[in-house]
Amino acid sequence: MLHDDSVTTTAIDDVENERLGLLLDQIYGLKYSGKATVNVVINPSGQQGKNFSVTNETLYFYYNDKVDMLGKQFRNENPDKRDFMNGAKGNSYNYLRYTGKNCFYPIYVKDNKIIGFGDVCDEDFHPESPNVKLGNDIIAVYPIDNDGIERKWLVQRDEIENKIITDLSKPKNGDRQLVVKKVNGIIKIYQYKYSINYKTVWYDSKYSAKEYGTNMLSDIFGKPVFSFPKSLYAVIDCIKIANCKNNDIILDYFAGSGTTAHAVINLNREDGGSRKYILVEMGEYFDTVTKPRIEKVIYSEDWKDGKPVSRKGSSHAFKYLRLESYEDTLNNIVLKGGQYDMLGSAREGYLLSYMLDAEAEGSACLLNIDKLDKPFDYKMNITRHLESREHSIDLVETFNYLIGLTVTRSHALTTFDAEFITGEYGAVSAALKNGNTYKFKSVEGILPSGDKALIIWREMTGDTVKDNAVLDAYFRHTFADTRGYKKIFVNCDNNLQNLRTANENWRVILIDEEMKKRLFEYSE
Repeated sequence: MLHDDSVTTTAIDDVENERLGLLLDQIYGLKYSGKATVNVVINPSGQQGKNFSVTNETLYFYYNDKVDMLGKQFRNENPDKRDFMNGAKGNSYNYLRYTGKNCFYPIYVKDNKIIGFGDVCDEDFHPESPNVKLGNDIIAVYPIDNDGIERKWLVQRDEIENKIITDLSKPKNGDRQLVVKKVNGIIKIYQYKYSINYKTVWYDSKYSAKEYGTNMLSDIFGKPVFSFPKSLYAVIDCIKIANCKNNDIILDYFAGSGTTAHAVINLNREDGGSRKYILVEMGEYFDTVTKPRIEKVIYSEDWKDGKPVSRKGSSHAFKYLRLESYEDTLNNIVLKGGQYDMLGSAREGYLLSYMLDAEAEGSACLLNIDKLDKPFDYKMNITRHLESREHSIDLVETFNYLIGLTVTRSHALTTFDAEFITGEYGAVSAALKNGNTYKFKSVEGILPSGDKALIIWREMTGDTVKDNAVLDAYFRHTFADTRGYKKIFVNCDNNLQNLRTANENWRVILIDEEMKKRLFEYSE
């Protein structure tokens, strides 16, 4: 799932740090050419121990080590400030003019503002001072230090316009700005850098897991609900380091309290982006913490004591899927004749090894094909919080994933009544009208092969002839032009293929057969 320009990040504490590092090298070492470990101070007061107080956790970053691969840290309010003249000292002399001739040129200043840049100076030209007065109150500033030593600017002449901006009224993230200052009567040029590489130690107070993890979550819910959530801002910075563009996808396969979703939502609010997130979580707290947290931060970005402080919400939609678990499968096995006692302690192994093909045929866990005539009311016994009860299963969504469909349009569930006409040779046709007897749900999309597909789900009434007549009428009514489709999936036996015209080349596939094949094609 990872692109070549992806970045993967893993957080770990001291207990498993060393073992995880070796494991990550095995997994990602061949894919990525770059690796960094970052220490984050998540508990400034320290977790008290016998000898050391642990204050940090470790972040592992894997990425391909290319120029500008990773995002920068923007510091609009506190930029990195330094002399634009190379101020190095020592015996290497790399700071001197002759080591970088293209970096010795005048910067023109008027009224304390930079108005332009001169050409690289000839080698035999030596200004008498750092500041040379020209006409019209213009001053040429050269990289000469207080001892009269000719040095060089940090950027060579042919790159200066592309890398530097000089108008402080128009700050620009990621660019360096030049600022004019007078020091002891001498005009000097300073560089303000608004983006810098992230450092390998993070100690800002915003990374405190207590303040911006535990306490923030307690404000959202009005009470403590989760142990050791991560700082929202630590996760935001991880996403920024990954240089996620406005339409990228962030995957978190240990979602926990949902901090990653919260971070993505906030980033999209900040810059109007449309980043997406995929979360994976198996803990029972998904229903009580993860999902409610996402709902709450969508509603408002500010919470206190479990109540929204503002109505700064987001236009946002998310979908969550619950995958069938191993335990759910066992709970839904129904043996013919109820022969449970003969199995004793060997029941589970015997079921899985010998009986599923025949004895358990028709169980919900094996997809009871006979029940696909009522696809909108398919149920299974699901255990949640130690309680097993029937839950509705979304077969429409399940089938989309089984066939790898990229959904382009999902039609609403629609209902009809119908009037029937018996024609020549007993053929039955239907005219649709308002009502609730016949139910349809259709989905359009693109298959992995690139073929355009249409999926039609319907609820059968028990009268196959009328059901198929209504299907034909619904198909003609809803899909006037079907020439673009290659495959049309329909549940239960039908006559839809007979409606295909000479200039159409789609074929009908039974959902019942395709779904069972897809569910068990790798089971052997």
